Amino acid sequence: MAKLPEWISAQPEHIIGDLHRRVTVAEYGAAQVRSFQPLIVDGLVQTPEYAHAVISNVDPPLPRHIVRGRMDYRTRRQEVLRQPGDPLRLSLVLGSTAVEQAQRIDSGQVGHLQRVAQELPNVRIGVLDVDGLAAAELGAEWLSGGYRLIDGGDTALAATEGALGMIVTDDQQQLRRLGDHFARMEALAVPLDAYLQQQAQ
Repeated sequence: MAKLPEWISAQPEHIIGDLHRRVTVAEYGAAQVRSFQPLIVDGLVQTPEYAHAVISNVDPPLPRHIVRGRMDYRTRRQEVLRQPGDPLRLSLVLGSTAVEQAQRIDSGQVGHLQRVAQELPNVRIGVLDVDGLAAAELGAEWLSGGYRLIDGGDTALAATEGALGMIVTDDQQQLRRLGDHFARMEALAVPLDAYLQQQAQ
């Protein structure tokens, strides 16, 4: 297990709540994260500009110091992908909507995704083109805000984001169900570079 950085426990509650802290701690002890994100880019591979836009897009607006604190937290979380020895493996499936929105929010976000996938052998990024898929193929999980499966060591968690905020569970039945769904979505996805080439034609 990677040594847990002190900055995680030092974060105040208004920057990182208990559920987000639990997920971050689990990431540092995990072997792999499988992330299905139909609408937004996973925080582990966001640019600062994209992260700022996502964090700031709330009503009422957050105070500037909270936005800065959450951006710093999100950026530091990404260190787990580059830690020496045994970095976290990330398998990410993005919806085509997430890629299209990323291009509008931050012109550098998609290029950043390409560089991360090319430079880090522990990161795989695929894109699911929803236009050609039936709702039955996508499953009910498509209607949610996405989910992350954190695997490894003594910890296995699923974290989902939706209208009611973050939900974290270690229920084995739920983990198996989401694991099966992720395997289907990953099989349907195409590598990021291939998807971008198709869109450019």
